[in-house]
Amino acid sequence: MNGLARIRELELEKKSIETPILWITSSIKEKPIIWKELPVRNLMLNTLDLIKSCKEAKIKKKIGFSGNLFLDSGGFKLTRKQPKIILENVIRYQINSDADLLATLDIPLDVNDTNYIQKIKINKCIELAKIYAQRYDKRILPVIHGHDYSTLKFMLKKLSQMFALDKFCIGGLVPLLYPTKFNKIKELIKILIRIRQEYKNSFIHVFGAGGALTMHLFIYVGFDSVDTSSWIVRAGYGKIHLPGLGEAYIQPETGRPNKIRYIDWQNYHCECPVCKNKDPEIILPQLNSRTSHGRILRAIHNAWVYLHESELIKERIKEGTYEEFLDERFKNTNLYKIYKEIKSYIRLRRLDTF
Repeated sequence: MNGLARIRELELEKKSIETPILWITSSIKEKPIIWKELPVRNLMLNTLDLIKSCKEAKIKKKIGFSGNLFLDSGGFKLTRKQPKIILENVIRYQINSDADLLATLDIPLDVNDTNYIQKIKINKCIELAKIYAQRYDKRILPVIHGHDYSTLKFMLKKLSQMFALDKFCIGGLVPLLYPTKFNKIKELIKILIRIRQEYKNSFIHVFGAGGALTMHLFIYVGFDSVDTSSWIVRAGYGKIHLPGLGEAYIQPETGRPNKIRYIDWQNYHCECPVCKNKDPEIILPQLNSRTSHGRILRAIHNAWVYLHESELIKERIKEGTYEEFLDERFKNTNLYKIYKEIKSYIRLRRLDTF
């Protein structure tokens, strides 16, 4: 059984992409340049970063990438850093690029926003979407925001007047996912299942949902696309990802809490290009190093784990064994209770598997 997970084809102008898709979020200014280290087929870049350092419209040629490119608008950075840049420049840059998908410029909601502030931000998102709608570009994915069903539906209703909504994004969920709280995430997932069921034929991307375990939750309930920057963020904190185990520190160090997961290198064998066929006594100190080289090694390892996991997801969905796979993946994790609840929710309501 697969829950609501599904294999489909996202039809683009000159090609199609098999879903579900995991986009590796990266920057052209930060090492490692992951698409030159690993066979990354689906890459997400931030438009604001590109405008500052990549003036050419032919982005793929400029950065040496031949796969599928998704341009995030940079709305999150706009709200955080507020750089002096005209919004129209962001939109023009996206439209003139050779990217395969474009996310509309948006203003993410914050969990601490008042209802008044949320309304202002949502109205601003809708106004920005109108500018994109005038471009008649099939690559555009409007972004909706909302921490409850009524807000999400309100935005979808407004955007349906501008776009076909055959594909769209849901943004601003990261603050709701962390820290992990059972009731909060359970209710969020149920709201999103409702949206998924109402737009069964649409390609839906969920921003920031590509954690080592959270990506499975969203794919399990039927979403087609997620992205992850955790591969490099966690590397900066000295952590690496392990399939089915989540993140872990490499070796114990003084000053860390006792209840922290470390890698049992006697029983764990990694096939990534960093670790494969390496003596643990040689590779462990390198991975554990607080130097930039150590961070790069951890990042490459993490990205490989994510890419390998995304291939396993497709294999298991095609076999009809994704749910069995997840039973093992979530076992002994802090998301297991949530996963069990969502699995029961889908079965009791006999929700369609598309």
